[in-house]
Amino acid sequence: VSVYVYNPRAFREPTIPAMRQQFVANAPVYVGYIRGYSVALANRRGVGYAVASDLDEQESSRVVAAVDP
Repeated sequence: VSVYVYNPRAFREPTIPAMRQQFVANAPVYVGYIRGYSVALANRRGVGYAVASDLDEQESSRVVAAVDP
């Protein structure tokens, strides 16, 4: 599992064609497979978090949603 922190103003989730939005714990999370890895992105209080892993999309989305519930 790799966790990345990024500036969500410089990098917009919806512009990535492989990503789709879903809701985890009533918060939007973008998930998809990129280059063989499950990737989940979330924007929390102006900070972007991304998780890249070999987990499935559902597990990756739960991990990134737990960053700042």
